[in-house]
Amino acid sequence: MKTWLAFITVSAAALVLYLSTAAPSLTWAHAGADGGDLISAAITNGVAHPPGYPTYVTIGQLVARLPVGDAAYRFTLLSTVSMALAAGFTTLSILALSRRVLIAILAGLFFAAAPMVWGQATIAEVYALNAAFVAVIVYLVTPIVFRRAPVSLFRLAFAAWLWGLAFGNSVTVAALAPLTIVAWWRKRTSTASRRVTRRMTWLPILTFAIGLSVYLLIPLRAAQQPPINWGNATTLDRFFALISAEMYRGYALSTAPPELLTRIVAFAQLLVMQYGWLGVGLGTIGAYYALITSNRNWRWLALTILLYLLFALSYNTPDSALYLIPVWMFGAWAIARGMDAARRVPSWVLLLLIFLVGPLLNIITHYPAMNLRDDHAAVDFANQVLTTAPPGAIVITGRDGHTFALWYHRVAAGSRPDLAIVDRRLAGYEWYAVMLQTQGSAPQLPEYDPPDSWLARLATLNPGRALCIVADTTAQFTCD
Repeated sequence: MKTWLAFITVSAAALVLYLSTAAPSLTWAHAGADGGDLISAAITNGVAHPPGYPTYVTIGQLVARLPVGDAAYRFTLLSTVSMALAAGFTTLSILALSRRVLIAILAGLFFAAAPMVWGQATIAEVYALNAAFVAVIVYLVTPIVFRRAPVSLFRLAFAAWLWGLAFGNSVTVAALAPLTIVAWWRKRTSTASRRVTRRMTWLPILTFAIGLSVYLLIPLRAAQQPPINWGNATTLDRFFALISAEMYRGYALSTAPPELLTRIVAFAQLLVMQYGWLGVGLGTIGAYYALITSNRNWRWLALTILLYLLFALSYNTPDSALYLIPVWMFGAWAIARGMDAARRVPSWVLLLLIFLVGPLLNIITHYPAMNLRDDHAAVDFANQVLTTAPPGAIVITGRDGHTFALWYHRVAAGSRPDLAIVDRRLAGYEWYAVMLQTQGSAPQLPEYDPPDSWLARLATLNPGRALCIVADTTAQFTCD
């Protein structure tokens, strides 16, 4: 009973915090530029940008039917609830290793109030749902991985199914392999030698494949030619190009050594930003006690954390730090261990002090920056373009936030079907011309090469249609 009371306490507190600061509609805040694409793909039964995000799109189709707010706000609610659940299940995982309820609650609140975690809970993006998947999967495998406790085979099968499904939301869940594989192997080797039972131990592999099969929805959706259809993955080669994120592959493992050193220093700074100095100190103590314990099972968690760090630090994009959210989750485990190490201090005095200087101070300090209730920049931008563009205009964009905000209002909300929204970075792809045709009012596109003269040739091919350009840095909108 106390265990689930701790879960409810942390989840409810996180939910209240996130709802009080959630964006009212579409937003660019907290690296949320992709929100317009993800929402548009879900609403139109389409395919989002690589690797397609079939799980998010599928869940989003249900979320879009909620009778509250506009479509963007409903998807923000998905993030809000998902991250609150992630905080709650993080608390449960800590309790599976230590029965000190107050410590688990405080550690869960440390995670919930971390600015990066909090920020992703208030916008429409995939990271909060990913955090929920990770938290639930880790909770399910924690007993057998870290305490070698017996667990139900069906519990592991459910965890494996969730793991496969989670790949359809973020492929970074591959970093959970050390934990999930160890859990399955220990269950298999500890099972009685009866022939039928041994066969049953392969059930988690089957359920993992069933969860992963969510990717088969991509070619089925692409074949319907929806208005958001990245890659037009109707053939095997285009399907693999999409799910392997071929167009983004150059970002992976591409951080230059000098930049890598800068990112490592930035990671240390991020640690302090997420937990404060008190949290970092407690986490350091907790990590030390984990390392000196006779229980060597912590190495599997260390390997998972290392994989997340390797991907986040080497993926050469400005927002790659968001892949560290599961690391902050495991950081809460270390904080809990650090608090437990100070058990000789009267608990109520120590824990009250930690709450005041830790999660509560973090909330007070970061609340103004996290509060998106009055954030209307993305909506105002889209409204300006859609209300001032001449009839039949071709609107040229060059940034994700601008393109996806206009997609959301034009495709998902049905505004200005006479306009063509053309992202010049995609103009060289064959599948993009097909997608524009499906969206309607598509212009004649010239060959992309040479790119310097592409705009001039586009205007020549489409006489009588105004050419409007959105400036990349200022979002200023001008028409010729």
